[in-house]
Amino acid sequence: MKTKIILFLMIVNVNVIQAQQLDSLWNVFNKTLNEIVQQEQKKAYALDYFDDSYSSNTLINIIINSPIEEQGIEYMFQKFRRDSLPNIRDFVCKIFLYIAQHSNSESSRKIAMKYNFSLSLNPDLSGLKLEDFDDTLKQKLLTQFTRKFTEEELSFFAESYVKYWMIHDKELYEHLIEDTMRRCQDTILYEDAKKIIFDSEVSKYKQKIQNEVPSYNVLIDAAQLNILEVIPYLKQYTIDEKYGGKYREYSIYALTIMGVDGYLTKAIEYFSVDYYQNDTDIAGVINNQDIWYAYLHRILSDKYIDKCPVAYRTIEDLNSILKDFPITDRPWYEGMEELPNGMKILIPSKVKPIRIVPEGCGLSIQRERVPINPNHIKVVVDWMETNKGKYELQQKIDRTF
Repeated sequence: MKTKIILFLMIVNVNVIQAQQLDSLWNVFNKTLNEIVQQEQKKAYALDYFDDSYSSNTLINIIINSPIEEQGIEYMFQKFRRDSLPNIRDFVCKIFLYIAQHSNSESSRKIAMKYNFSLSLNPDLSGLKLEDFDDTLKQKLLTQFTRKFTEEELSFFAESYVKYWMIHDKELYEHLIEDTMRRCQDTILYEDAKKIIFDSEVSKYKQKIQNEVPSYNVLIDAAQLNILEVIPYLKQYTIDEKYGGKYREYSIYALTIMGVDGYLTKAIEYFSVDYYQNDTDIAGVINNQDIWYAYLHRILSDKYIDKCPVAYRTIEDLNSILKDFPITDRPWYEGMEELPNGMKILIPSKVKPIRIVPEGCGLSIQRERVPINPNHIKVVVDWMETNKGKYELQQKIDRTF
């Protein structure tokens, strides 16, 4: 009986200590959050109000993967989801995005993603785990294409941003108000003119929200998640002249990712160039053998980007994404030897391998053009030809673009 009592008291004591630790952590979180919000409120109308990386990191270090993570997410959402200051909402969005990208808890990640859609009509959706998008979140993503927001959502975001800009650009709005009063031959009061301007700007902002199109990232994200409902929108973006340029390009990439007939050939054209493009990230998402092979145009190019050959910059990029891509003129090991005890060891190359791309090529400190070594280029070309149709990614793409 005595042993049971002692055990019970130990359990109670542990629970008390854990409760005290949680209370202490929550107090630190709350105190830090309040301090940051007060700072953000003070600089709400400053030109640099978006510069809050240090503040975000401070709070993230407290909450991420902690026992109060979900409680903290819920608290911030309820407290600031309808805050009238855009910079406060932007700050909270940054916290939620980091949690959605890096939390060890699937539940926390999904909650943070869901709340980001409520805090912003155009949330940042990069680097999120594809497996975290359930049907509800996919529908939220689809809204980026349909732009079917509720009237309450449109009014809140439009009004809060117009209020912000009317204070931020006070001189401009004062001029508009005075001009409105003059045009009405001073038959209306200042406050009436101000309301006319406010209502007009809110109406314009609502229209702007509804007319916006998804970001490049969202186009690719929807394709990665195979949301079939976006296909008509993507096709329209490829043929409507007002979208053109990069937007048309990324729409074609998205349709290619989804396997829609007729778009792979168009996508390959964007990669079959002999000048430098930093596009291996999107190539990795598409992950098509013909697109990887198209990089030969750049590997064989004699053009330069600054003082570094296009070929060398391309080789560096491909080395970071394709498995076993050559980075030296010969392998580090030329065979394997079995020892008397049965252990197998790699035999180092008799000739020390030389980097295909010289150190510092492409850096701003580079003073002279780096000459192209045709023997080194041949090593890469031979590898590309030998592995044609068999290129592999170093790691699976499992996150949004």
